[in-house]
Amino acid sequence: MNNVSPLPNIAAIVPAQPATSAECPGATDAATPGYRIDGKTLVIDHQAEDIRHVLKGTCVIRGDVDVREGGLYLAGSVPEGRIDIPDGTLILAEGAEIGAVITVKRLFNLGTVRTTTVTATELLVNWGHIDAEEVGTASLRNGGTLVAQEVRYSDMESVGVLQGNLSRVS
Repeated sequence: MNNVSPLPNIAAIVPAQPATSAECPGATDAATPGYRIDGKTLVIDHQAEDIRHVLKGTCVIRGDVDVREGGLYLAGSVPEGRIDIPDGTLILAEGAEIGAVITVKRLFNLGTVRTTTVTATELLVNWGHIDAEEVGTASLRNGGTLVAQEVRYSDMESVGVLQGNLSRVS
């Protein structure tokens, strides 16, 4: 297991990332705090998302990443293993490359994910590229490219590319 050191005042350290696709209307819903769409830019409130951990730029992690308190901002690469944040948020920065299985509460993706399984139990906001066998979430907001054999969701809005077998679940 990799230990990640917490950083103070993360909002001042990590800037909001620009969108890689068109505006996603409706994603500014007041019931979904922590992010908004500003023009064509996805703006993420790192403090509201409780981001306490940062892995920047050139880091490459092989193995499992387990975060039990707070959320994680990741700008590097995790080519294999698992990323597990059951009660928190994962923000994948533009340029992040992930091959690990992802299991989180909330996922904001601006990078590239190529894996077997992506699970975001509460919210998945994709502004990057996801290519997976299966994707599951309660609420999906897609302004990027999401390609999966199976996509399970309860609520969805997409202005991006969405390809696969879509299953709405209650």
